[in-house]
Amino acid sequence: MKKIFIKHIISIFITVVFCLASVLVFVFLISNIKSKTNKVLALKERLVSYQINKKSFNEEVYKIKGLEDRINVIQQNIIKEELVPELLSNLESLAQQKNTSFEITSVQNIKNEDLRKIVLEAKITSTYQGLITFLGLLEHQSFLTNIKNIYLFTDQITINDSEELTTQALGEKSKQVQKEPNWQAVVTIEILSVE
Repeated sequence: MKKIFIKHIISIFITVVFCLASVLVFVFLISNIKSKTNKVLALKERLVSYQINKKSFNEEVYKIKGLEDRINVIQQNIIKEELVPELLSNLESLAQQKNTSFEITSVQNIKNEDLRKIVLEAKITSTYQGLITFLGLLEHQSFLTNIKNIYLFTDQITINDSEELTTQALGEKSKQVQKEPNWQAVVTIEILSVE
């Protein structure tokens, strides 16, 4: 009986050890699964964060690219100091195309620490509509302009209805139509996009 009792104790001991080992293995597996789950969740969060950061980064890159394009356009429209005479002759030829007299009376190249600009004073002569058209074209050039001062004068010509001109070829009398007056503008123009 002693042998059976010892066998029984040994079998209980082995069963208890086996149960404890099973519990320890089960706890180890649970903790291992938890740690792996936490790693997977952390990786998932990092992936979501990465995707959000990637989207933000791509938006910033797009904005920067847009700014680079705008800067390139602006730099193309900046007038170099050596191109000022060409600019002035282009303005004069623009005036000639619009049947407008454009006479530059003074040119000043102003250089400050942060600001460089060319200040033109000019006398413009044309009809009222021609004057307005030329000033509009001047404002809409590719470089930045600012019309600082403008003084308008007119030399209105009036011809009385009683005055008549005779056409020599026909020998008939015809009434003189009132001539559209010429306008003169003394203008101060700042060209701000100068390098």
